[in-house]
Amino acid sequence: MIYALLADLLATFHLGIVLFVLLGQAAILGGILRGWLWIEGVWFRWTHVGLMIFIAAQGALGQICPLTLWEYDLRVAAGEQGHSGTFVGRLMHDFLFIEPETVSQVELTRYYVAFASLVVLCLWVVPPRRRRRQA
Repeated sequence: MIYALLADLLATFHLGIVLFVLLGQAAILGGILRGWLWIEGVWFRWTHVGLMIFIAAQGALGQICPLTLWEYDLRVAAGEQGHSGTFVGRLMHDFLFIEPETVSQVELTRYYVAFASLVVLCLWVVPPRRRRRQA
């Protein structure tokens, strides 16, 4: 039972990372157009670019995300069939993963690399800046 719960929590955390990367980039693009200063936040931008470069590099190297592997191991330890899991686990899995029949791994890697390129380009266009506190 505890392994299934941990697997669900990990799948939810994994989904949070995906949403952070996707929605973060949407916010950065919107912020560039609207002049939002908060998108220049150092921690936000470097975390965002770091995650996306890691994701693209994993795809390019043909590796599986460590979170995916860890979740699978937890599900097996819970006596589940890998990704069959609980309702929350299935929901997170269905949202996170694309079936191989739909998009090939090579094509998916191209999307990762293209998206990472956009993230880096935005980092160059609007670099992160530390804000000085005003007295």
